[in-house]
Amino acid sequence: GTNLDLERVEVLKGPQGTLFGTNATGGAINFIAAKPTREFSAGASLSYGRFNDLLVDGFVSGPLSDSIRARLAVSHESADEWQRSYTTDATNGATNITSGRATIEADASDAFTIRITASGTKDRSDSVAPQLVGKDLTPTRIDPNFIAYPLVPAGSIRSADFSSNYVDGKTLKHDDWTWQLALRADYEINSNVTLTSLTSLSRASQDYGYEGDGTTLAVTNLSFDGTVKTFFQELRASGEFGPLSFIVGGNYQKDTSHEFVSFLLPEGRNGRIFLGLGLPPIDIVPEVADTRTKAWAGYANVDYHITSSLTARAGIRYTDTRTDFSGCVINGGNGVYSAGFARLLGAPVAPVGGCASFIINPNGTYTPGQYVGGLKEDNISWRGVLDWQINRDAMVYASVSRGYKAGAFSNISAAFAKQYDPVPQESLLAYEIGVKADVVPGLLHVNAALFYYDYSNKQLLGTIPVPVFGSLTALVSIPKSNVKGGEFDVTLRPTDGLALTAAGTYVKTRVDSHFAGTTSFGAAADFHGAEFPNTPKFQANPSASYTWPVSNSLNAFVGGSAVYRGSSQSDFIPDARLAEPSYTTVDAQIGVESADKKWRVQLWGRNITNELTYSTVVRRVEALLRTVGKPATYGVSASFRY
Repeated sequence: GTNLDLERVEVLKGPQGTLFGTNATGGAINFIAAKPTREFSAGASLSYGRFNDLLVDGFVSGPLSDSIRARLAVSHESADEWQRSYTTDATNGATNITSGRATIEADASDAFTIRITASGTKDRSDSVAPQLVGKDLTPTRIDPNFIAYPLVPAGSIRSADFSSNYVDGKTLKHDDWTWQLALRADYEINSNVTLTSLTSLSRASQDYGYEGDGTTLAVTNLSFDGTVKTFFQELRASGEFGPLSFIVGGNYQKDTSHEFVSFLLPEGRNGRIFLGLGLPPIDIVPEVADTRTKAWAGYANVDYHITSSLTARAGIRYTDTRTDFSGCVINGGNGVYSAGFARLLGAPVAPVGGCASFIINPNGTYTPGQYVGGLKEDNISWRGVLDWQINRDAMVYASVSRGYKAGAFSNISAAFAKQYDPVPQESLLAYEIGVKADVVPGLLHVNAALFYYDYSNKQLLGTIPVPVFGSLTALVSIPKSNVKGGEFDVTLRPTDGLALTAAGTYVKTRVDSHFAGTTSFGAAADFHGAEFPNTPKFQANPSASYTWPVSNSLNAFVGGSAVYRGSSQSDFIPDARLAEPSYTTVDAQIGVESADKKWRVQLWGRNITNELTYSTVVRRVEALLRTVGKPATYGVSASFRY
């Protein structure tokens, strides 16, 4: 429901820690919801496309009295399955999402305004199934049924296989929901200073099955249950005094999460690891993780107009974070998981339903139990910017900033409790220079920037060796690394109604330090000099649109856009089996609208060339998998505003 009834979207690049806190090292995308209006307004849209994709949304807004305003927005999308099994007649990929938001805004006095927002989303869509594109048969004890299983037909977008067997009776259909209550209060102390309070309470829940091996077998079938609770409170003051504007404040946030993941493994290599000990296949391996995080922060930002054309901006934030974590693998199902490890380690067997991650005792023996740990960190984020307004049509800027991403625990298949030890917080020092200019006012506008990001302890998705199971996916911490590159976007308006745009980004990534790890296939490697996984060097987005009058009250329009994503790799060390080829998708639309923009009807198409798209290939033990985007879709939509 994030994109429901938006006023605007703000995309901020680079570390944003001074205002938006820890974890905003890569930037921030702010979805600004539309606010209640002082005059009555309403709108609705209806869209229907391929796979019976029906999207309906609408809003109504206006005054309830002289001092109270309200806004209500709702949306619902439903669509049929677009994936088809290539070994059975099963289908998958349906969409069913309903969202709503209600806002009331009141002027308690001339200086005091309160806004209360309640929002929620219910998601009953299917999990998209991955495609089986390869096999790694080097591990031992591979099930003969998997060895013989056919790969997805080459070049197919819609084909994918999936099981109907998941733990606790789950299916690929989600039963997810989220809701939030938010209160904002603004009090104008005087004409120069405003005091703002932000309070929010959020809840979210997930409940679904996920196809983990791209077959109808029970090689790696996952079931997810999880809840997240968040409380947030911020108090800040903002204002202006002559050439100086400022924001100063502090906030507190408490997050509590519970995650329960179950693996169904009887036909997978990981489920058959103890066959040599005379034990039957492991059927179910549950994992549980509970995390509680508390964060306190204080911050200040100032903008100072040194001259009429030169502005200095500076910000600083201190953040203190405490995370408490407990987790373990549970000896579930037939109990073979703990029994097998107990034999290998000469340790006690965990009771069925009990924690089975082994703790190393001081005397070198092992005891099954639960990992309990904590992580306490603090940091100071800061930012400095100089803006030079050369003239009313051109500005250049330079910035340097420091940002952080909080340390984290991973919920993994930890045979040994120590494997839960967290990765430390990530630190980023970023430099950027750029220009924003109307090169020819009304005709040609250019934005361009060069940047260099210097990382310490960068968190990336990698692999770690897990005893008996081999190499498994986990969060890893790279001691030193960097990203450098540039970006541009250009808009050309050669005639009335015609707009041509082109945007692109080039990045080059590198691991600067020696870092010993394992590849996705379990081989030991030093990643020094390697590029980041899943990071194409070049991406581009050209588009064109043309609008022309048909009559005094009617305009026609046509447009198209493309997205190009360069090739990349899914691992630090290049491997042809994990290659991610480049792709280009094309969208188009044509239609008519009223001259006053109050209504519009259009025909549209997305991925009209039916391009096969995917951005990662992963190895999950014996299976090589990719998750693809939708095939070509097309339809018609209509909207109106009052």
